[in-house]
Amino acid sequence: MERSRHGWGLTLEDPRDDKDFDRSLTCDGKVYAGHFKLPLGFRYYCTVEVPNAQPHAVAIDEHGMVFDPSTSAPMIGTCTLEQYVRLNHQKFGGVRIGCCYRVID
Repeated sequence: MERSRHGWGLTLEDPRDDKDFDRSLTCDGKVYAGHFKLPLGFRYYCTVEVPNAQPHAVAIDEHGMVFDPSTSAPMIGTCTLEQYVRLNHQKFGGVRIGCCYRVID
């Protein structure tokens, strides 16, 4: 498993390196299904990309709920990453997850 240690004391792990990560594709072949099945009990940092826009960062808590700091986002803790991505896919099409890391203190 690849780990990246950062100066602020956090370690980032790429869940795609997990043995059971599901690499089948969804959302028009642009999103790994494994990103919708991230193991609970961890925090994650992900970027979500939609066509013609800058990547957007979201955090995911230990219960799998998304925190999106944008002012137009759903209420905190009201959707999973799958719900969040599928909602954006319906609105914008072509949504993909640019990166997604498990954050270890």
